[in-house]
Amino acid sequence: MTARFSLVARWKPAGVALVWLLLFWVVGVGVTILLSAVVPAHGERGGGHTWWLARDGLEQAVGFAVATVVVGYRLDRHSWERMGWRFDRGLPLRALQGAGMGAALAGIAVGLACVAGGATVHLTPTLQAWPGVAGPLAVGLVAAALSEELAFRGYPLRRLAEAIGPVRALVVISVGFGLSGRFPADFDHAVGLPERRPPRRDRRGLVLGDACRHRGLGCGAGQ
Repeated sequence: MTARFSLVARWKPAGVALVWLLLFWVVGVGVTILLSAVVPAHGERGGGHTWWLARDGLEQAVGFAVATVVVGYRLDRHSWERMGWRFDRGLPLRALQGAGMGAALAGIAVGLACVAGGATVHLTPTLQAWPGVAGPLAVGLVAAALSEELAFRGYPLRRLAEAIGPVRALVVISVGFGLSGRFPADFDHAVGLPERRPPRRDRRGLVLGDACRHRGLGCGAGQ
């Protein structure tokens, strides 16, 4: 009886943390689905506009930002510092450092996709066409990265670490993040997110893949 009570007491914090995380993800995904339903689908794939590149990432970033505020900050009473978000004078420098490392890793990933995966990159034929593609693409990539930070490494990682320790929490979150990226289409369908269609060639000559897909940063691939 004592051993059973000890086991329950040991795993109770983990169970409570999982309930909080489930609520967090329900709110985040719910807000994302709501936004995808009410935001006009202006500039879809194949049209004359390319802002569809930013739409998905922005919806997901807003959804999990709302979940962070509502569940993490308001309901679970976690401060921003406790959740890993430090708004101090060093924030701009840290943001630049993170952006630099992210750009370097993204470049390596694109290079590996082109060398090992056979992907090809097609450039726009004129300089005037670049702003119309680069702007939405940059916003989409930043929003997709931010949504991943909010959904996995912000409140969820800190809340789980409080219950089972930082190393175990990192392993659990990493496995969940990896699975969501390994099966993105199945994950999107399971939670009710809109279907992502295959890549197609934009009329300007740039092959546009799912660059700001729900999980991860994609590379436009063409034959």
